[in-house]
Amino acid sequence: MKRLLALLTLTGGLALGSFAQPPLAYVEGEVIVTYKPAAALAAKQRTKIGFVRAPGRTTAELIAELQLDPAVETVEPNYLRWFTAPPPTNDPSFAQLWGLRNTGQTVNGLTGQTGADIRFAEAWTVAPAVTGVVVVAVLDSGIDYTHPDLVANIWTNSGEIAGNGIDDDGNGFVDDLFGYDFIAGNGNPFDSGYHGTHVCGTIAATGNNGLGVIGVNFHAQIMPLKISTNGSTVTTAGSIAAIQYATSMKHRGVNVVAINASFGGGGFSTAERAAILAAGEAGIVVCAAAGNDSRNNDGLPFYPANYRLPNMLVVAASDPNDSLAAFSNFGATTVDLAAPGVNILSTFPVALAGTTASVRQATFTYAANGLTYGGTTTGLTATVVDCGLGYPTNFPPAVAGNIALIERGVLFFTEKIQNAMAAGAIAAIVYNNAPGNFFGSLQFPTNWIPAVSISQADGQALVAGLPVTVVSIPDPAQIYQYLEGTSMAAPHVAGAVAVAAQIFPEESPAERVQRILINTDAVPGLLGKVVTGGRLNLFRTVTGIASWVVSNAVAEVAGVTVVLPGQPIGFTATGCDWDFGDGTTSSACGPTHVYAACGPQVVSAILPADGGPVTNQFTVAVACAPTASKLSLKSNFVPGKLDTAKWKATIELPGNFQVNNRYVQLSIGGVAVPFTLDAKGSGVNGASKLSIKRKGTSPVWQVSAALKGDWDAAWEADGLVNATTSGLVSLPVVLYISSPAPEAFFIGPTLQYKATAGKSAAAKSQ
Repeated sequence: MKRLLALLTLTGGLALGSFAQPPLAYVEGEVIVTYKPAAALAAKQRTKIGFVRAPGRTTAELIAELQLDPAVETVEPNYLRWFTAPPPTNDPSFAQLWGLRNTGQTVNGLTGQTGADIRFAEAWTVAPAVTGVVVVAVLDSGIDYTHPDLVANIWTNSGEIAGNGIDDDGNGFVDDLFGYDFIAGNGNPFDSGYHGTHVCGTIAATGNNGLGVIGVNFHAQIMPLKISTNGSTVTTAGSIAAIQYATSMKHRGVNVVAINASFGGGGFSTAERAAILAAGEAGIVVCAAAGNDSRNNDGLPFYPANYRLPNMLVVAASDPNDSLAAFSNFGATTVDLAAPGVNILSTFPVALAGTTASVRQATFTYAANGLTYGGTTTGLTATVVDCGLGYPTNFPPAVAGNIALIERGVLFFTEKIQNAMAAGAIAAIVYNNAPGNFFGSLQFPTNWIPAVSISQADGQALVAGLPVTVVSIPDPAQIYQYLEGTSMAAPHVAGAVAVAAQIFPEESPAERVQRILINTDAVPGLLGKVVTGGRLNLFRTVTGIASWVVSNAVAEVAGVTVVLPGQPIGFTATGCDWDFGDGTTSSACGPTHVYAACGPQVVSAILPADGGPVTNQFTVAVACAPTASKLSLKSNFVPGKLDTAKWKATIELPGNFQVNNRYVQLSIGGVAVPFTLDAKGSGVNGASKLSIKRKGTSPVWQVSAALKGDWDAAWEADGLVNATTSGLVSLPVVLYISSPAPEAFFIGPTLQYKATAGKSAAAKSQ
């Protein structure tokens, strides 16, 4: 069967301002194919995932045909996702960034509650000096990389030479100097709307530069990956390509620590899930918006948010009063935390804002054009100094702190302005060397000074009248706008992940996720709405620890530590005042505690801090044993080869137990494998699968798992691989199944393996 890799195409879709989207929508005539590992792929098809487009064919026809190919593992539609933000309003001012600092101020007509913020100022007050560079990849509509509040923090690919039409670094992408456009297939990820520019500002708008807003991590760099041609819809094909790009650049040494995915829709994609999981294995956390449909994601999945992978953070939107935003999706088991997402002020594309430029001397105004990529200002007054053609020797000392007047010609505009900046000029006016004015460009974004062009006649008039004082006014009044949505909440968390990665670079993605989740602020308006019952707290992210429970935890699932009843549990923190949630307290600095009853417990640790103590809260799930269980396991261990294990158990669960969208973690000794349950079961690492089915109408369920992967390292530590003598090795087995009910289910008998060097090993319950 002929297989064709095709460029993705975006079609149709709801407008960005719409809150409701159809649960399933896809690009007709396009599918995503995952090939079996053994399939012989063409030389150019280095990935096992292909994008197939066939004009004139329906998606259903393509799926039916490709499913017959023995080399194909899965075929799925190219699902549409939606950005999650309605149209903007405006009013630029840092004091309006209530999500960073909420003093009870009124923002865009909505009065907030003091302290209902992420404690941005406190976090950066106590954060250690930042070293190293972290990069956040933003999958969105692109970015206005000329924006004066973003330009300094745009990631640059050091392996590429701009505009030479060559793939200089050999990564398969030509001229990807500061990101990539996966729609047009070129290195120009300029914003097709405004959504991506706004998201990027929340993550990493430049700080302390006297302009507009500031990002949650204003030291981070943004890698813009454009996956929307209309500023409204994206496809899973585009999402997958961008995730794979970010992951490949991570492998090539770029310190990508987070991906922001402020979009979503219906349709489970095996390929998209695999791409996100691969990003996690490379060290990247994916922050996904929960959606804007006011619905419960526990019952109606929203993707990519509902994949429930260990390197994902799913974000709802909170309002200035620490309540769940009216539009926000939620989910007690599928949405991790909330972050500010209402009336969020951030960067907006300069071109859409209608920026203007002019030069005024006394009462006379000269028409001007802003040079593309040039900096902007609300207006500055300074003396104009004649600097000839802009050679380095043309700039007198008097230009420092003043405005350079430069004639067009000979040198590139970039050279003229670079020389002006080196001489200390605070702005530049370039006048034409021919009649009339012109439009010029500085070729690439960086931290340029404001630069404008004027006509030859106006320039000569200024030269003749020197010295004069002028006011240069590019008007940026509209380059900051308000948006709201979970799209605006997710980048707050992405920025926080970047902060954690910069301060704690040794932590894994899973540890980074835990650091974010266990250090949230538990607030009443979010309890039962998100897993943590809390809102992002950057201060605690910086000052807290990655795990409060230091001993005898059996699992870490979606930010919740699972422990067993009747077993001493060790806790740690930089404080000595504890409330364990079951009516008992402790003043020990490193206490242990035994929970007698199962169910979730909210633990409180009161910590010292500047300005008074703060209370950190996190959830511990005390696991409830099923009423009856049986366990058997068969395994083969051959050093140096893929190891396989088959595991079966019966477990009694509630009669109304629902299978779909449960998170499962199965641990066998040192191997911990996460699954997301659906009607058929699913797994990770290629061939790993898990299924669960009811025996008749009884509450007894049979759980089966087939593991396949390179577990040598973990099982060698357990004494199962490379055993030198025959003998029995005991291993604990834990099965954790998430549930919206208070219980967490587990099976925990010990397995005994008879291990022999170089041979297979069998195991059974002790």
